[in-house]
Amino acid sequence: CHVVPYGIDVSQFDATEEVLAKAAAIRARFRNRPLLLGVGRLIYYKGFEHAIRAMANIDAALVLVGSGPLRASLEQLAREAGVAERVHFVGEVHNHELTPWYHACDLYALPSTVKSEAFAIVQLEAMACARPIVNTAIPRSGVPFVSRSGESGLTVPPSDAGAFASA
Repeated sequence: CHVVPYGIDVSQFDATEEVLAKAAAIRARFRNRPLLLGVGRLIYYKGFEHAIRAMANIDAALVLVGSGPLRASLEQLAREAGVAERVHFVGEVHNHELTPWYHACDLYALPSTVKSEAFAIVQLEAMACARPIVNTAIPRSGVPFVSRSGESGLTVPPSDAGAFASA
C-alpha cells in the first residue's frame, strides 16, 4: 500500500491585504485574545466537547465555525463548564470566506475522536496559513499523518481534554 494524500490549492490561502484586514477585524471581534479555531460540522466525531472542556485551562477564545446537530448541547456544555464567554459559535462560513478565519487564529484545534475523521483537510488549510495544529492520535486515520507532532503542531490522545489544554 502507498499513501496518496489529498492536496489543496494553497493560493486560496494567501495572506493578501484584504485577507489580513478581515483577519484583524475577526481578532478584534474576540478582544484580541489568543484565538483557537475549529472548523467543521458540529457532530459526534469532531470532539469539540473536549476542546470546550479544555478551555477551562486555556486563557484564550475558542471559535467554532460550522453548524450541526450538536450545537445546542455544545453551547450548554460551554455554559456548564463556565467558559461560554470564551467559546464562540459563528455558524457556517462559506469555504471561500474561511481564509481570514485561519489567518486570525493563533492555533488550529482538531480534537476529533474516532476514525470517522479520516484525514481532516482543514489541517492542510490551516497549515497553508502557517498556523500550528493541535490534533489527536486517532488510530488508523490520516489525522496524525497530516500534521505531524513536533513538526507542524502537537498530537495528543483522543478524548483527553487535559492533554489538549496542555498542548
